[in-house]
Amino acid sequence: MRPYANFPTELIVTCMYCSKILTYETETIMNHCKFCKAVSRPTKYQRYVCCLCSKYRHSDASKMRSHIRTHTKDRPYKCFYCDYRSNERSNVKAHMIRRHSVKP
Repeated sequence: MRPYANFPTELIVTCMYCSKILTYETETIMNHCKFCKAVSRPTKYQRYVCCLCSKYRHSDASKMRSHIRTHTKDRPYKCFYCDYRSNERSNVKAHMIRRHSVKP
């Protein structure tokens, strides 16, 4: 039986470098972006290489996590006043200031 055979196809993704099948979860993809052996990392500042788009390389884990959320559509931060959600806390703060006149 293949791994992930019971997963719906929209919940799995394939690494573009090594073709490994991953679940569509931010942390799973994040770990693979850091440890994928098929990716060349010419400098220490390219610790994380996005295995979904190949356009993003970074040394900072939080910035890479935010980038991966753009692929997974994960929006963990929510406005207290409405249904607005974002993948970055700063976007929710800016939204609350603009839309709900919340003081910073």
